[in-house]
Parts: sequence; C-alpha cells; structure tokens
Amino acid sequence: MKNYFSPIVYFLILLLANSCVPDGPDSADQLDIVYTNFDSGFNFSVPATYSMPDNVILIDRETLENPGTTPPLADFIISQAILNRIRSNMTARGFTQVSEFNDPDLIILPSIAVGDRVFFNYDWWFWGWYYPNFSPEWEWVYPGYLPSAITSVETGTVLLQMTNPKGLTSQNQIPVHWISVINGIVSGSSGDNSNRIVRAIDQAFVQSPYLTR
Repeated sequence: MKNYFSPIVYFLILLLANSCVPDGPDSADQLDIVYTNFDSGFNFSVPATYSMPDNVILIDRETLENPGTTPPLADFIISQAILNRIRSNMTARGFTQVSEFNDPDLIILPSIAVGDRVFFNYDWWFWGWYYPNFSPEWEWVYPGYLPSAITSVETGTVLLQMTNPKGLTSQNQIPVHWISVINGIVSGSSGDNSNRIVRAIDQAFVQSPYLTR
C-alpha cells in the first residue's frame, strides 16, 4: 500500500458525487459505497486463523470517557448481521475463527461511526477491553501514509480493519493490513439494515481477491 490519503480523498469525492445525482436514487441502498484498501506487502495466504469480538462497537468520542472500558455497542440484530457476514466470507476464503485467547493470526475489528466526523486511525484504546495483551502504549499503523482524518463520514458508516497481533513493532505499533469503509449503511429499519449490510460486506470481499488462503 503506497498511499492511503489519495484513495480516501477519492472516496469522499464519490460520496459528494452521489449526493448530487440529478434524478436522485430510488432507494437508500443505491447510495451505498464500499471502500477497501490493503497492505500490498503482506501475504494474506500465510495466516490461517482470525478472531473478532462478539459485538460491534459504536465509535463516538463523546460517549467513551474511560479508556479500556467497553464502548457503547451496536444493536444486537445489526451486530450479528455484520459479524455473521464477515464470518461467512472469511470461512469461504479459507480462514478459521478462533478465540482471541487462542493466539489468532489476524484480528478483525468492526465498528460503526455514530458521529459525522471520525478519525481514520481512531484510538486503539477503543479496543482495550477486547484486544489480547492490550497495552495503552500501542497504536495502529497504516503502512505508507501518515494518519489523516476522514471528514463528512455519515452517521452509520461501518468501519472494518484487519490487524496483525503478531506483528507488533518495536515502536509499539500494530499493523493494519486491510480496511473497509462502508458509507452510512446503518439506518432505517432493522430488516433493511440487514439486507444492505449483507450486500455491502460481500462487496468488500469481492473487491479484495487477495484476501484468501
């Protein structure tokens, strides 16, 4: 991954372009945009196992006052729709889910932005309650670019990041090898959410053919 900033800018341009379609959409799912990017220097065929939490967290800096505590959690139906679809896609790609205490090769962290501004490298202490052997000195590292902020991300945007817990650097940085940003998909009825989530997460994996064993 040589550069993250430019693709993020393009992603935002796409969001703005979709908001200016002359005839307008016929349904909300026509506005769904799935962005993915990855570390081209990482061999995804090597890791065999992964872990992910039992719940999807809500990213809202104003509601998390005590680092290391569990953040607000997404609605159970929405959480399960997201987690089940990630699980089915990872299984289809040859990966096996294990407990976070069973030395996973990869950890997938799903979250939902509930504000209209979120930092792309949102603080690692959002996951201190879950991440194995967590240390408050750690931080995420996205190869090839300095962390930057995504502005104008819609409330309800789903963020997925795949980390490498075994790749902790001497600078206490945890590598993030794959990311997906799904724009504003969590809205409306639970049934509509579930259908849109399934399609969008499937699309994230379709866009990521390298993510296989």
